Parts: sequence; C-alpha cells; structure tokens
Amino acid sequence: MVLLFGGIMVINGSLTLGSYIAFFAYLGMIVWPIIDIPQLFVTGTQAFVTIDRLEDMREFEQDTPDYKSGD
Repeated sequence: MVLLFGGIMVINGSLTLGSYIAFFAYLGMIVWPIIDIPQLFVTGTQAFVTIDRLEDMREFEQDTPDYKSGD
C-alpha cells in the first residue's frame, strides 16, 4: 500500500521522489525490529523453561544418596 500511494503522490507532484525513497527506506528499517518482537518473547519463554529444568536437576542431585561413599 505504501508503494502504491507513494507512487501516486509522486506522480501527482505532492511528494518528491527523494522523500518517497527516504520514507520507504526508513519504513523498512522500522518494520523488521517490530516483526522480531514476538521472537523475543519466545526466546524468553525458552530461557525460563531451561532455568526450571536446571533447578530441577540441581534439586535432584541433592536428594539422591552418594553411592560412592556408601551413605
């Protein structure tokens, strides 16, 4: 839609070609970080699951008897 409306505005003379290209470039720079925000939440969720698993492993090691010493 940006491409279509920007092209029409350039043809009508209400927007210069340089301004249109600059706007389109800035829009491209802004869109990708916004698209990556959900990936941040997925990575955070995976990190919390990993922390929970590591805590479970640590608790498991403490609860088991030491078979090497015979206790």
